Amino acid sequence: MAGRTLRRLVSSTLIKTVPQCDVFEGNWKYVLVEATEGGLDKMEHLVTQCPCEQCESCGTEGKCDRSCFHKALAKPTCDSLKEQGCKTWMAGGGWITVEPESKTMHVHGVSIAMGPADHKITADKLRDSFPQYTITFDEE
Repeated sequence: MAGRTLRRLVSSTLIKTVPQCDVFEGNWKYVLVEATEGGLDKMEHLVTQCPCEQCESCGTEGKCDRSCFHKALAKPTCDSLKEQGCKTWMAGGGWITVEPESKTMHVHGVSIAMGPADHKITADKLRDSFPQYTITFDEE
């Protein structure tokens, strides 16, 4: 099961209720989502992980076995953004390891079905959202 959730909200005027970075303690799959607001050219990157205690997309509510597909875990975030008038794109996936005791996060791995996310963009987004953490990444 996921531990404590770490969240930072987007500062965008339209994307108000969706976390910019939604990560959990431990080692979990993540998806880098790109969102544009209506007809605007401005794009936001969002980092989302599987919220297994609440997630219905993989059918393992409260007893996550971490087998849900990257695309399924990003669906609630993308659906919420679309309800706000945004266009979304799942830009790839991987894994994020969050260790709150040592204040570190490590971005790594790849989604077999979606391909790799740009881990540098993900790491930069995490650094902006969690400046108290040391963020590293591997481009695999």
